[in-house]
Amino acid sequence: MSVRIRRAREDEIEAIATLCAEAYEEMASGLDPGDYHHQVARVSDVATRFREGELLVAEDGGDLAGTIAYYGAGKHGHDRVIWECAMMRMLAVAPAFRGRGIARLLAQECVVRAQKDGATAIALQTSELTPVAVGMYERMGFRRTQEFELYKRKYWIYALPMALFPPYAER
Repeated sequence: MSVRIRRAREDEIEAIATLCAEAYEEMASGLDPGDYHHQVARVSDVATRFREGELLVAEDGGDLAGTIAYYGAGKHGHDRVIWECAMMRMLAVAPAFRGRGIARLLAQECVVRAQKDGATAIALQTSELTPVAVGMYERMGFRRTQEFELYKRKYWIYALPMALFPPYAER
């Protein structure tokens, strides 16, 4: 696999927003139309994630294959996650690139960044609308810490304590 994880460039924001909207199309059948449009607007707000966090992309053979935003401890702005946690948000893989391990590579990069930053844990939000992602997070060692309802569906906060890993070493 020739996938490279790197920081996104500002000139890629529009392409990343399109990738996110396409990746989340699978949620359309699970949400009311109004809720779905709100969700698409949220996942497509790449400019805010670029500005406030570290927007990462997976590039495969020169093509944008996926994206995720990483926020260091105290920078995520999520009211359900304690400040000492780092957070990863809006993981999206373009439909044409699914099944290649790209989502896991993006998530692992966030875990490494959290280790390097000295965060106590890394957290994420997911839902029953993304069962493949939930399974991947659980296989990586993330554990559900909270459950709540949003858009008439179950959503969860998952966390992975950094104490489960050896200290970060430069690679």
